[in-house]
Amino acid sequence: MKIFMEKPKTLSVGGVRVPIDTDFRIMCEYAQAINSKDTDEITDIAQRFFYAGLPEGVSGADMALAMNDFYVSGFVPDEEERERTRKKAEQEAELTDEQKALLGKRDSVPVFDFATDEAYFLGAFMAVYGIDLNTAKLHWLDFCALFRALPDECRLKQIIGIRATDTTKIKSREERERIKRLKKIYSLSGNQKDVLGDALREMMLKKKQENQ
Repeated sequence: MKIFMEKPKTLSVGGVRVPIDTDFRIMCEYAQAINSKDTDEITDIAQRFFYAGLPEGVSGADMALAMNDFYVSGFVPDEEERERTRKKAEQEAELTDEQKALLGKRDSVPVFDFATDEAYFLGAFMAVYGIDLNTAKLHWLDFCALFRALPDECRLKQIIGIRATDTTKIKSREERERIKRLKKIYSLSGNQKDVLGDALREMMLKKKQENQ
């Protein structure tokens, strides 16, 4: 396994290597656009991401899957694990709402949001790494690596930990109530959803329809 290699500047789309803009800001904007289901914004971001254009014959579904895989690779570096995620999304895409309900499927609770938590991201990267995200030039994968490596004691990681805490597993009533109060303080808007899961499921359905 090769390590500490230069990060990729191209992406395979429909079997063709295509140049991409790897700036972390584009992927942050992409996550927000997917979350808000803003198709016009997603189209604009895709055009900036694939700045050199796409080869003829490449489907919109292939483009979307490639772009989403690049986004996910920042948080799930292991390719085999990403493949398992894709297969799971493909299987769930074929489930009816009734089947999802019977299986107890529900949206994942988001634990961070680039727009809502912008100040915390800025503060964390400046305090820990001396990096000003307003001016920094970072590859998406480097940004995610630094994000994952932030120490647990930084404010951003603490807030993420609060949002991720399952209060039903806290035995102490006082602690449970304390965490509940903190979760309300740091809660994200009610229309937030699992960016990865929703995007993958929609893309899998689109690709399946195009192949029919």
